[in-house]
Amino acid sequence: MTAERQAEDRRYAAIKAAGKKKPETVGEARTWQKTLTRYRADGLCHRCASQAAWGHQNGFSLIRPPCDECAPIVATFPMPAGKDSPWRRHPRGAWRPAPSAGEGVPRPDGVDHITDTGGAT
Repeated sequence: MTAERQAEDRRYAAIKAAGKKKPETVGEARTWQKTLTRYRADGLCHRCASQAAWGHQNGFSLIRPPCDECAPIVATFPMPAGKDSPWRRHPRGAWRPAPSAGEGVPRPDGVDHITDTGGAT
């Protein structure tokens, strides 16, 4: 084991001994971002999509309820997120297909189509 790895193990042991959670790993961050992106594609605002992604990683009982605008969307999700939770969720690994590029993305007023070169037509 390298000295760098040993130092990292000592740091994590100290964090655990202090009763704190380990720092988020790169893999956890990527999973959170992917989950957030999927909930945004379903129509949730950034705040609610962030809460849902956090709920998937850490438990839905620990997050805030969805906002008034997102609550009707959350109600359409297939699974209850937990006892007495206002959240519903997608089961892990069973996401609906993501929208194709540009689908569901708001366009600036008066722009019907964006070309590959970035010009409006």
